[in-house]
Amino acid sequence: MKFHLSFSTVASMAVLCGLCGCGGSSGFGGDRAVLVVGGAEGPVFDHLKKSQRLSHVGVGADLGTADTIILDGDHISPGMLGSLRGLRAAAQSGTPVILLDASADLAASVAGEIGCAGAPGDASLAVGFAKIASDNESDYQVFEIRGGNLGVETSSTSRIGDGPVVEGETTTGEVPRVSSETQVRQMLEVLNSGNPPGVETIVLPPKEVKHFLTTYTYSEGNIRNRELNDQVDSALVTHRFLGYLTLGNSEDKPYLQRLLQVSEGRSKVGDLAFEGKDFGASREVYAWTQSWVELSTTIEQNSSLGERFHVTTFSGLRNPGEGASVSNDYAATYKDASGHVRQWQSMMRRDDLGLSQWQVTGGEDPDGRGTRFGYTQTDPYDGLGGDYSG
Repeated sequence: MKFHLSFSTVASMAVLCGLCGCGGSSGFGGDRAVLVVGGAEGPVFDHLKKSQRLSHVGVGADLGTADTIILDGDHISPGMLGSLRGLRAAAQSGTPVILLDASADLAASVAGEIGCAGAPGDASLAVGFAKIASDNESDYQVFEIRGGNLGVETSSTSRIGDGPVVEGETTTGEVPRVSSETQVRQMLEVLNSGNPPGVETIVLPPKEVKHFLTTYTYSEGNIRNRELNDQVDSALVTHRFLGYLTLGNSEDKPYLQRLLQVSEGRSKVGDLAFEGKDFGASREVYAWTQSWVELSTTIEQNSSLGERFHVTTFSGLRNPGEGASVSNDYAATYKDASGHVRQWQSMMRRDDLGLSQWQVTGGEDPDGRGTRFGYTQTDPYDGLGGDYSG
């Protein structure tokens, strides 16, 4: 018996256009001071309170001594941020800041208040900010657990034995995004991970060139499909993008060099498809730029019916240089409780990179649960041509 099922779900993917870095020295758990401003409720908070010792404080409290700060977006508005004493100083010293139930406006306002170069462009279940250990105040790592609904379109075909192929009905609708303990654990780990992988490959520009560094981690997954007896028909996915860019230091020098942006690409993972938008403010004029990208996809070990997944991975780097593209594709196959074979086909691709001298490394995870590919621009692009006089 053979059963083939394909899914297509359209969602948005906030991606980085200006980059910040990762992790301070403060952290979570133990006897650390985790301060919660606002009522704090919802699925992400429910997961956090299981593992963290939380203390609730009012809006006027001094946050400067906190090891972790959690802001409740349902009770805090952009206009109230000025009343959060010590917020910027704490964030700049390495204290992670987590914003729950965040609107795009509030996330952007928090980013501006603490000095981060960018924030996700849509409502989020959670957005975490953590300062990179550097002298640049704008260097941050950002982690997002997306909110809102997913638009879903589901169709299927099946063949039983040697019988005819049966075309299933196509259905459309929306399902709410949900958070999982796995996603929350990933967020806590990322916000305390120190410098992200790939930073050591980035060549710093001369000190005359202004710069900032950003990493953006995005987590999605665990959407159950009632049409399939609550089968988990989406993977838990984390994409990491690390890049380096600087702005031209003179208006008459429009150094047009695009950093790797998946915002114009498309990522399809299980029944999820991400169509992106700019991450934060548009940053298209660079004097010096170099990128390192990790595309990391992790699927659940088993289906919701307890059947084991098997993963086949594919990756590629085509035509390094102008017009280059990278891809991170995989197929995940498993048998359901009835013995039917079910399969996801996943694709993540970015075309027309516009950056030179790329190399690709990576492949299947050692445990066979997903893929991890690294794409490195081996040399920086110097749009100033060595002229840093401005």
